[in-house]
Amino acid sequence: MKGVHNLLVATLVLALTQAANAQFNLGIMGGANLANFSATKPVVIDAGDNEMAQGSFTSRTAAGFGVVLDYSFSPRVTLSIQPMFAQHGSKLQLQDPVPDGVGKEHNVKLSYFDIPVMFKVNLGSAGVRPYVTSGFTFGFLASAKTQAAGKDANKQDVDVKSSFKSTNFAWNIGGGLGFAAGKSTIFIEGRYLLGLTNVRKGSGAVPLSVERIRTDEAKTRGVQILAGVSFPLGAR
Repeated sequence: MKGVHNLLVATLVLALTQAANAQFNLGIMGGANLANFSATKPVVIDAGDNEMAQGSFTSRTAAGFGVVLDYSFSPRVTLSIQPMFAQHGSKLQLQDPVPDGVGKEHNVKLSYFDIPVMFKVNLGSAGVRPYVTSGFTFGFLASAKTQAAGKDANKQDVDVKSSFKSTNFAWNIGGGLGFAAGKSTIFIEGRYLLGLTNVRKGSGAVPLSVERIRTDEAKTRGVQILAGVSFPLGAR
């Protein structure tokens, strides 16, 4: 019993020591997201009057921005929580022949309040510090719209939020560079986002305008390029 008591005391002392030595950093970040969907089946477009066309999802360039809260367990390991507003979705490219009156390209635009929870491992301690990072993103759908693309297309958005689930879950992996700037750190980072859940709700068609997308499954994909700056909240 005495041994257990001593172990608990030692564990508590160690935890308090790590907390006292821990470094909190607060910052901002933003960048681009090359967003896409993955689908297990070909995407079918229903243009009405028994006219169909096939299409495929391709990347669209979207944006994201938010804040960063870093908790450093040690000079090597950091837990980073990054609440952000991020745009996802995809372009939809139709294959020839395209029915009359149907746009050949469309945007599916999803906006999320994302909360990435990432672990970072620093690989250096000099002024330029490379690092690797991995973790998960919990996303909450803010809006979902479709829009015909192309210079001659009708640019009006169609609200399709009811066709998508309210949450998303994704795995992230990437790496970056941190640059010491006085007490602050400037960083650039690239990461790959792999959606783990189907964001489509049910099997109903997603409206574009007159035509509709018929796909039962869509998972988010993305290559994110981010940059930001963080500032220490406590003494090192």
